Amino acid sequence: LARNLVLCQCRTLPVDSLVFRALRRLWKSAEMRQDAELFGVLSMRFEITPARLFIASAQSSIFLQQKRRYVRFRNAVQQEENQLCFSNLTRDYFRRRAWRTLRRLAMMEPKAYPAMATGILLAARDKDAPKPFVSRHPYWDADTRRYNTHERHHSPYSRWLVFSQILFREDPSVCWSSSGLSWWRQQPEAQLAFELQPRTEAFADLWNAQPACLMQCLTQADIPEVKRFAARALADLPEFLAALSVAEWEIVLQQGEHGLALAWHYFKPLLEAGTTPANCAVWFLRAVYAPATDFLLNWITAHPAVIQQVPEIPLYLALHPDARCQHLLAL
Repeated sequence: LARNLVLCQCRTLPVDSLVFRALRRLWKSAEMRQDAELFGVLSMRFEITPARLFIASAQSSIFLQQKRRYVRFRNAVQQEENQLCFSNLTRDYFRRRAWRTLRRLAMMEPKAYPAMATGILLAARDKDAPKPFVSRHPYWDADTRRYNTHERHHSPYSRWLVFSQILFREDPSVCWSSSGLSWWRQQPEAQLAFELQPRTEAFADLWNAQPACLMQCLTQADIPEVKRFAARALADLPEFLAALSVAEWEIVLQQGEHGLALAWHYFKPLLEAGTTPANCAVWFLRAVYAPATDFLLNWITAHPAVIQQVPEIPLYLALHPDARCQHLLAL
């Protein structure tokens, strides 16, 4: 009960001078103890919360009303009674330190990295992400001797440092800013078929060694991009998928298009080879999964006995919005 209360407060309390020091100590404690859930919650709070004041550098001076004089920011922020907290410098420090912690875990304690990274991915909420946008930047073209502009396509997550480093570190289309705090693409993201999508996450081998963390991301994440990453990574682990029970596959199928894409990627070759029960075809008919429709119609035509063997198949053929399904049933 106490832990749940602490997690709830960490998600909702404002990052101000009253609680910032407590949040900082909790965050460092979670980092040391490898408490993935608390570390993820606080890291994402620091990621999405705007800075309370902006300072050019720690050497800058700031005016203190209590003392009626300018003092160095570095000195002022160290005073216990000060009301200065969570500046842009402090915020960027926490963001960089969170990724540095994960990166060092990957090198020194590889088994701990996926769990800690999962804490970050599960703490992220789609409602907190800004809208994607396109920015235009002028540059001098020496060949045409005129100014031109090039576009930068910013993802909703392009300003989330730790989240982006986990998911997009190996994406060749991503261009990082000089500060490393944001990124963009020169062209809109290509929409590729599931099996053609490249894996872009950092330390893919460590994720492959911990498929349970991938399943957790797929079934519990709030952000579709996390589900896409987890489904694509699990597609490379057929041994793990083969060990899943029917109940676990039902949970996977409830995860929208990414769960369906993963299931279809795994079961389609098995249906072609006839090495899996025909009951799994019901899942894709029931979900009205378009990429599977053509194959299933041809498969049922080639194996008409499955209509008698699996009573649910004619039921979902009758309910399917594709007219070809009703035509096949009439035959």
